[in-house]
Amino acid sequence: MLRSQLGEELFRRCVRTFLERHAYGSVVTGDFSGVIEAQSGRSFDGFFDQWVYHAGCPELEINYAWDQTTRLANWASARPTP
Repeated sequence: MLRSQLGEELFRRCVRTFLERHAYGSVVTGDFSGVIEAQSGRSFDGFFDQWVYHAGCPELEINYAWDQTTRLANWASARPTP
């Protein structure tokens, strides 16, 4: 879900930066979220609250379209429900 919000390139840059900074050391989730926020320039407090810090299952809003020709549902988008 984080990758879909950041985009592939930024997500990979965040992971690479995190791994380089914290190689062979102990980390906490805040270390990872700090790198993501620094690289993206956006706050991800809501994301980590929903996906990491609170119990239960995340609630998502899923959009899809049914293709009658192929008889398949095509995924359009997904986002956390506020």
